[in-house]
Amino acid sequence: PGMKVAIVGIGGLGHLGIQFANKMGCEVTAISTSPSKEEEARSFGAHHFLNSKDPEQVKNAMGSFDFLMNTSTGTDLTADAMLLKKRGIYNVVGIPGKENDFNFNLMPFL
Repeated sequence: PGMKVAIVGIGGLGHLGIQFANKMGCEVTAISTSPSKEEEARSFGAHHFLNSKDPEQVKNAMGSFDFLMNTSTGTDLTADAMLLKKRGIYNVVGIPGKENDFNFNLMPFL
């Protein structure tokens, strides 16, 4: 309760993540590359929406979240992790598709 939670990817797993986090009393931000997903995300309980293709929105959100759940196969894991507060928790749910390499750059965190 009271945690700031980000859910990346507004599909089936993202819908569940939004609902669970909301019911647990968290402040939920849905993150998607598709602005058209905002209404859908809010209908599942998201308090905020971040368009990950908008550099200004991403910049303003850096270091904001206690917990980030990534349900999307096509995102930059390192960029998403930069949205976390220090000692934040990054959770990847699902498996990257064949076309995606699973790369994670640790240098920004050292």
